[in-house]
Amino acid sequence: MGLRNGLTRLMPTAKVIFGSVLDTAGTPTLQQLSGDQLDQACVSITDTATGVYDIAVTNFRSGNGYLFGYATSRTISTFVSCTAKAYTASTDTATFTFKIEDDASSATDSSFDFILVAC
Repeated sequence: MGLRNGLTRLMPTAKVIFGSVLDTAGTPTLQQLSGDQLDQACVSITDTATGVYDIAVTNFRSGNGYLFGYATSRTISTFVSCTAKAYTASTDTATFTFKIEDDASSATDSSFDFILVAC
């Protein structure tokens, strides 16, 4: 809670969402979503390929238009990174792409925690 409040105090126009992706048998779901004035219906996830997830958030844009996505794996043998982020004005949607690989550099479906920032 203090971190979120500290971020928005330093960047008053920033929007921040914290959450987790739980992957059960190849089906991802969003868990533990939180953020300022967050309507959880505005956040969705799509499994686009093995080890590739798109998280989309509507009405997630701030004054500068910058997007940042951060993630951490839940297991020591997998790695997760935000590999793309984009804002689509026509649908007012920010989309973040996360990719996961195991320690053999093979794409794998796995759970992870994330932070999304629009500033």
